[in-house]
Order: sequence, then C-alpha cells, then structure tokens
Amino acid sequence: MDVKQEYLRISLTDKCNYRCKYCLPNGNINSIENNKFLEIEEYFQLAKVFNNLIGLKKIRLTGGEPLLRKGLMSLVQMLSTLDPKPEISITTNGHYLFEKIDDLIISGIDNINISIESLDSNKFKQTTGNGDLKKVLQSLKKAKKLGFNNIKINTVITKTNFNEIPEFIHFAKKHEVSLRFIELMSFSSNSDYHKNEFIPAEDIEKKLIELFPKETDVRESGLSPAIYRKMKQSEKEIGLIAAASDPGCHKCTRLRISCDGKLFVCLYQNKGVDLKQELRNKNIENLQEIIKRTIKNKRTYNPLKTKEETWMSLSQIGG
Repeated sequence: MDVKQEYLRISLTDKCNYRCKYCLPNGNINSIENNKFLEIEEYFQLAKVFNNLIGLKKIRLTGGEPLLRKGLMSLVQMLSTLDPKPEISITTNGHYLFEKIDDLIISGIDNINISIESLDSNKFKQTTGNGDLKKVLQSLKKAKKLGFNNIKINTVITKTNFNEIPEFIHFAKKHEVSLRFIELMSFSSNSDYHKNEFIPAEDIEKKLIELFPKETDVRESGLSPAIYRKMKQSEKEIGLIAAASDPGCHKCTRLRISCDGKLFVCLYQNKGVDLKQELRNKNIENLQEIIKRTIKNKRTYNPLKTKEETWMSLSQIGG
C-alpha cells in the first residue's frame, strides 16, 4: 500500500440511541458485550502507538453513538496530548450534544460532524427510529453560540430525502456550517433498504451542478474521499462522497479501530486484526509489527467490482 495511512477512526461503542435505516435497518444488531470493549486508556495507548509509528494527521471518534461512551471527555483530553498532535474529531447524531458540547470544547475537540438525514421532523423521526430533530438542531445552535465553528453536517442521500437537497444547502448557508452529502452504501445488513432507497452519486452531482455552476471552486479533500464545492456568499463548503460508486480505494488513508480493539483497513472488511491481546500484554514491539504488516497488506479494490459484501453494520465498524 503506497498511500500514507494517516487517518485513524476509533469506534468507542456499537450502542446507539437511534435506529437509522441505512445503519440498523432491522432496528437491532448483534451487539458486542460491554466487557469486550477496550478501556478508555487503551484507546489512547493504541492511538499513541499509531501516532509514533506512522504519524497521524487526524483521529475521528465514532460509534454507534460516541457520546454514549463513559470516559469520552477524558479520552479527548488524552488524545490532545499526543505529540505531534493530530486533529481530533467526532461524529455524532447530535441527540446528546446539547448537554455535552461545553465539555467537548473544554476537552479539546477540534471538529464535530453531526448526522442529519432530514430537515422534516416527521421524516427525521421515521428515518432515525423516533429521533428528535428539534433537539439535534438545538445542539447545533448551541455549539455555534459558544463560538465553535468547525461543524459539518453529514447527510446520507436516499430517495426519501433527495428532494431536500436545496433545503439542506439553504440550512447550511443560514447556519454557516459545511455540508456533506453521502451516497448510500450497501451492506448485507441493509441490502433491501439499499435496493429501495439508493440514489447514485451521479444524480446527486447533477443536482449540485444545477444549484452551483461547475466552475465554482471544486476541490478534493486530502484525507476525506469528498469532492468539495464552495458555497456562494459563504466561507463553508458542500462535499459529495461517492461512497459506493467511487469509494476512493486507490487514495484511501483511513484505518479503523473497532470498539473491541480490532484493526480494519477497509470499511468492507469482514474480519479485523485483533490488537487487544498484544496491547494488554504490553508487547509494544509485537503490536507495532502487527500494525505495520496489516497496513502493508492493505489492498485497494472497489467492492462493487469484486461483489464483496460485509456482514457487519456501520454501527459496529464506525463508518
């Protein structure tokens, strides 16, 4: 693998208070037992090993819903002490953010991504399994009021919300937040939902071209697979991630740690490499060798071409 691996995504839990249809279409998963999760200190120790070994530019905390994990603030504080310090980000559904945003900022979080699948409260409730849009929007407004401006909205585009694209753009401009539209991914756990709801990135792109001239500052992101457009009369951007049709395997910089300490080099990988045992044995040299070997063996492929499907859900591997 020639592309430098410098982006580590850490899933802190597979538990979530929402039941988004693209993530948990049946409303539940074969949840990992809490006693199999890494301890908070262990996530930090792993991040330290990765940082010393390959030099991380970004760490993103995910879930499930990461705000459900006890000790989150302590972990953010610890990660902020890494030298050199990577960017520390979190992806959340925003439900508990109102109560936790102050502590997140104090702890040293650099960026917050909030998943919002509809701006219509009824559709939002239906898509998320009884989610509360009003509460999520209150969280966003509070973050902005506190002066925290590094916020992105993540929206998975489906047939249900495709017609809301202009409304999302208006919302992002109004609240001065960046916006990322994400193509729906297919997993074995959501195959029926994907079949019924999939909108290709090409159609999303056509809609964006309608709304924004092609010549408007289009750029690629260094660590993200997104293609970004600058919003008119705004400092913020709109991104499009073709997660299924063009997943960017050839330029992927991302590594993933599951909540139970397994290393995944690809979102479509069915089986991770267990790091927990060597970590708990404090055998750092062995741990480094396992990580180096796993990264070296990372292969680039398009899952649509290989017809591979993962049995894992997004809540387990962290997206």
